[in-house]
Parts: sequence; C-alpha cells; structure tokens
Amino acid sequence: MTQSRVRQFVYRFLPPLLAIGYGSYLLWLFFSKKVLLFVQQGYVFLSLISGIFLILVGCIELVHFAVSKRSKESCEATHEGPLYLLALLLPLVFALVVIPKPLSSSTAALRSGGINTDAAYTQPQHKLSMFAIDTTNRSIIDWIQLFTQDPEPDRYKGLKVKLDGFVMEDPTLPPNYFLVSRFVISCCAADARPVGIPVRYDPKKVQIHSDDWVEVTGTLDIDEIQQDRQPVVIADGIQPIPVPDNPYAN
Repeated sequence: MTQSRVRQFVYRFLPPLLAIGYGSYLLWLFFSKKVLLFVQQGYVFLSLISGIFLILVGCIELVHFAVSKRSKESCEATHEGPLYLLALLLPLVFALVVIPKPLSSSTAALRSGGINTDAAYTQPQHKLSMFAIDTTNRSIIDWIQLFTQDPEPDRYKGLKVKLDGFVMEDPTLPPNYFLVSRFVISCCAADARPVGIPVRYDPKKVQIHSDDWVEVTGTLDIDEIQQDRQPVVIADGIQPIPVPDNPYAN
C-alpha cells in the first residue's frame, strides 16, 4: 500500500472510528455511573443518547466508505490535515488514560469566591417549612441554604447533624477544625462551586486527611471564626466512607 493510499485510508476511516470511540466512552461513563462525576443528574440520560448517536453515525460512515466507489477522491480536499485528526484524537486518548475522579479540595481552593459564596444559590431555594424534619436527615446544601435564609446562629445551637462529604483543610480555621465539604453543580463539573460546614474535632482521637470522604455525626454549636459567629459541628464521631457514585450536593 502506497503512502498516499495509507494517508487516504487514515483520513477516511479515522474520523468515524473516533466517533465510535467517543460514543463508546460515553456509554462506559453512563453504565459505570462515572458520568455523575462530570454532569448534573438531569443530564445523565443525554449522555446515553449522545453515546448511541455517535456510535450510529460512526458505523454509518464506515459502511458508507466501505461500499463507496469514490475512493479516489482527494482527502486533502475535504480535511484540514493531520492537526485536524490529532485535535480529535488527543482528548479521547487523554480520557482513556486518566481515571475519572471527583473534584477535590485543591479544586475548591482554586474556585473564585471561595467556600459558600454563591454555591447555595445554584440550587432551588427551599422554604423554611421544608426544614421541619429530623435534623440528621439534612444534607450539607440543606444546612447552607437554611443558614442563608435564617443567619441567626443561636437558632441552631444543640441540633443534631449527620453529614457526609470530603475533608477540606482550610488554613483560615484553627488546627482542630476542618470543613466537611461537597461541590454543587448547575450543569457540569466546570461550574462546580464548593460548600462546606466547619467541624471541630479532637486530632488526638481521629486521624483524617485532606480529600478523605467521611461521615460526621455531632451537634451544632456556635464559634467565633474570623470575628464572625457562625454554626460549627462539634464532632461526636467521624467515620470513613467510600466515595459515593454522585459526589455532588444536588
């Protein structure tokens, strides 16, 4: 096979093969539930449809090229060259090599605005009457929204909590504190914003590390942090947990 034939074969068949590759990757993300690391719950089904569509388009193109008698057409007439194919290929190679993981505390530190700035407003606001439930059933985002709507910290003193999230170490907090945190997303991981609640614990009794996923049980109290009185969790127990399929606070 001459060099020109090889180039023509690559230019013709690589794009539909890439479409099949991208479609297969989307299907893998869907069935492994790892798609929840990238998009909000409402967009999960669209990833399945997109994967099926890409595979169908790629297969149709392969069949078309296989039966077409116009194989002598110049590939350069319809393509932009090797950089065009390389730009299509590299993201797929990168996706196959890198193992998908949840966003971490290092990502939270890079987000503009910091913790609990606009994240609580990216989800529909609940009415205060919706919080008339067992306090241990409230999630991090429930508490953040409640604190936003009713910021008087004394109202929460003594309430029992049970929260799960990842450990985020905040240098502005005292050494015996950490944030139990999650990310909130509106659409996808690109717009994720971190939320977190301070936890006071005894470092001599519990060993934790940044980005560990934990379940925290305890009681809300009031501490003054950076000259601001705010609710904090006094930890009664901190247990390691596996990373959930959906790590975001939706």
